[in-house]
Amino acid sequence: MQSLYGMSAGEISKVFADWKKSDLDSYLIEITATVLAKKDPSSGAALVDMIVDEAEQKGTGRWTAQSALDLGVPITTITEAVYARALSGRPAQRAAAAQAFDGIRTRQRTAAPGELDEIRDALYASKIVAYAQGFEQLSVASREYHWDLDPGLIATIWRGGCIIRAAFLDRIREGYEAHPD
Repeated sequence: MQSLYGMSAGEISKVFADWKKSDLDSYLIEITATVLAKKDPSSGAALVDMIVDEAEQKGTGRWTAQSALDLGVPITTITEAVYARALSGRPAQRAAAAQAFDGIRTRQRTAAPGELDEIRDALYASKIVAYAQGFEQLSVASREYHWDLDPGLIATIWRGGCIIRAAFLDRIREGYEAHPD
């Protein structure tokens, strides 16, 4: 795993664990902290460094992106995640690219005061964008297909337990209650 400011996976795990105690509280933040904290039992190294960097497509993201294209809704955050997953399925191509750019290295440095807070804020903003894009797609699909979806209720259901559950879904629900449109 390429380190953040020279931090180990365990140290980064602690950052995510702290973020879980904030307005970033979500399943994905929690599972990231958990995964980064795991050690390989035989070597003692971070387990994340032992995992093959290749993910398969289950289809959900691809279907979401295809639906968004059909509806004319830009969901750039979700689509880029689908593309990243597709690239992870090309390890030979990524290895060749890494070799071609082998001489280019970034320098390790320590985080400046407040820099991790800025990263946290950027992550929070990106999560808001992703949820906003998803709710926009649902809203357009609801109008297009006459589904009469209730976005506030959807936020409540998601808050109750799914992979995209997040504490700020309560704020999204409150927003839709105050302003249904």
